[in-house]
Amino acid sequence: IEAFNTDKIEYAPSISADGRTMIIESNRNGRYQLFDSRLVDGNWTEPNPIGPINDFGDSTDLIGGPSISFDGNTLFFFASFRNGFGSEDIYYSMREGDSWSEPINIGEPINSNGYEGFPSISADGKTLYFVRQNFNPLEDKDLAKEWGNKACFSLYLSKKLADDKWSQPELLPYPINQDCEKAPRIMADNKTLIFASNRLGGKGSFDLYQTHLTPIGDWVQPVALEFVNSALPDQFSSITAQGDLLYYVHNANDI
Repeated sequence: IEAFNTDKIEYAPSISADGRTMIIESNRNGRYQLFDSRLVDGNWTEPNPIGPINDFGDSTDLIGGPSISFDGNTLFFFASFRNGFGSEDIYYSMREGDSWSEPINIGEPINSNGYEGFPSISADGKTLYFVRQNFNPLEDKDLAKEWGNKACFSLYLSKKLADDKWSQPELLPYPINQDCEKAPRIMADNKTLIFASNRLGGKGSFDLYQTHLTPIGDWVQPVALEFVNSALPDQFSSITAQGDLLYYVHNANDI
């Protein structure tokens, strides 16, 4: 997308349900922050920084992984703001006219004393998918040799309870979680999940995979999105509510 991509990093797009607003993560101003762009006459506008979120912490904070709700009124993301539960926590902001409220920590039990990031809220607002750092030894020895000491992540979900509380996070089962997974994105049907993984059999260090929930609540075997995947990293998908456009990050820096 020409309006977005610079010589800096553009990352983790989130598209609104009507397909006319996109929020991205970028380090174009020297650190990772959130920016939004509008689709006007078929073209995306220059992304603008989201001040109430970007200015909430200090100049050392990392802010990223946006996920805009289906109704467009809540923006989930993660950040390293001080006084959180861990190194990075999941936050949300509420729409206030054409802008957003100051960030609100989503709290326990989603946030822990470790790393939580890259949230994705379901269209009905009842399930939040996200990643946690995985400290378990890699079972895939070839991957362990290639990956070295780099951090791996696992995919979790939490269910909305009464009084804006959230359930104890659940680790998504095998074969979704294997060793190193990233960037879950639940589609508008509330059952189709796209995520990134560097599992064996892929084309690059990270490839995109798709799975879905069956009527009895089981996840089917993930299928590689071969029309997208390449020898370079392909990750951080975002799909319009109509399901006709898929945005994603190629080679770790362009949408």
